[in-house]
Amino acid sequence: MKLKGPALAIMAIFVLWNLLDLVIHVWILGADYTALVPLIRPVTEMPLWAINLVLVANDLAFVGLFLLLNAERSPKAAVRYGVLYGLNYGLTVGFGVYGAVPIPFKVALVWFLGSWVELALAGLLLAVALKKPNSATVPV
Repeated sequence: MKLKGPALAIMAIFVLWNLLDLVIHVWILGADYTALVPLIRPVTEMPLWAINLVLVANDLAFVGLFLLLNAERSPKAAVRYGVLYGLNYGLTVGFGVYGAVPIPFKVALVWFLGSWVELALAGLLLAVALKKPNSATVPV
């Protein structure tokens, strides 16, 4: 197996997720998080190294699971995988936490939708990175 495509996907997904996390967690939910202190840490006390370590682990798992479990490895399969993985992850992160921790419904909903969008777009990036040079455009 060539590593160029998967390595490119991992790097591109990491950058994408960091940018989208900035939008979601700072711009959209920043004020909500401030209101949730001390339930969650203030932004200035969040260990960014740990957050990025988890992000890298999730990125590696996302790409690795696709490569291990999907023999087809087509762009269409990668997009479908991202959408389905995102739906599952979003439900777990958003509403799973909402059921156990007293967070506002808005936060749960944004976590759900944000995770779903992030992973659907990660599937698209995975499709582009794994696309063979002679294959057609990425079907969505």
